[in-house]
Amino acid sequence: MNISHQVKAITSRVKDHRGYTDMIFDLAVFIDYTDDETNSNVGYQLFKQFDTETEYNLENPFILFDEVTEEQINSLIETLIEEERVGGQLNLQEWAERRFAEIYAEPVSKLFIFQIPSPSVGIGTSS
Repeated sequence: MNISHQVKAITSRVKDHRGYTDMIFDLAVFIDYTDDETNSNVGYQLFKQFDTETEYNLENPFILFDEVTEEQINSLIETLIEEERVGGQLNLQEWAERRFAEIYAEPVSKLFIFQIPSPSVGIGTSS
């Protein structure tokens, strides 16, 4: 199974707090995992709550929300993906593999041959 992932949406919640403007309180990341062999998808939502009582200084400066770059967010998200553990054990890649295996192992509906409608004959054609 070859599984890839793609971030579909990022939602952040901010507010003014402790004298800082637009401090990020939390971040929700919606990720689609795709089995490239079947093109099947499963979704996962990561939720990160930030420590809003961090003491900012020269070594750990506060970054204004409007100054956060796409590169910084992408790096954070990749770190969150790597660190996430489903059930305290499985990383997201392992979770996706297991979820696809569960989906593929489930029974599927199938019609009996006598339930399949015969093709209709249109005007000007013969059967």
